[in-house]
Amino acid sequence: MRSTRSLLFVALFGVSVFAGCSSTTSSNGGSTPAATNAATINGTVWTPDVPTTAAYFTAGAMTQVGLFDSKSQMLQLVLPGAPKTGTFTVGATTGNPFTGQFVKGTTKTQYVITSGTVIVSAASTTHITGTFNFHATSLASSSDSVVVTNGSFDSAVITQ
Repeated sequence: MRSTRSLLFVALFGVSVFAGCSSTTSSNGGSTPAATNAATINGTVWTPDVPTTAAYFTAGAMTQVGLFDSKSQMLQLVLPGAPKTGTFTVGATTGNPFTGQFVKGTTKTQYVITSGTVIVSAASTTHITGTFNFHATSLASSSDSVVVTNGSFDSAVITQ
């Protein structure tokens, strides 16, 4: 079950990235991610250097938000239904549709959220903004985990 869910996350996220890369343009003409897309992972501040993506999948009735960096590090949040505001518990219980993952770049270790909170402060089918904190455990070893705090996202939403 966990490996099937993991493959679904990766597949859907890949579609999101390729279908919807967008960025803000800096005054020097370069492309940079929005400053509000960031998190603290195990005490270290992480700011993705690849544009944050969000997608609303009408067929699967889910919204995904993804933060990435050029070292293959990825953070993904999955919320059921169309983008909506509110405070949502992620992980915590088996079968909870609010979930997500973190993938460590160099080792490709996958961590699935076991508990946490996502607060969506603004949402529509074209834009989503919010904050998050969570604890995630490695699929390879339950004794290996990450703590993500001070997370934030601000992204256009692509409807597919």
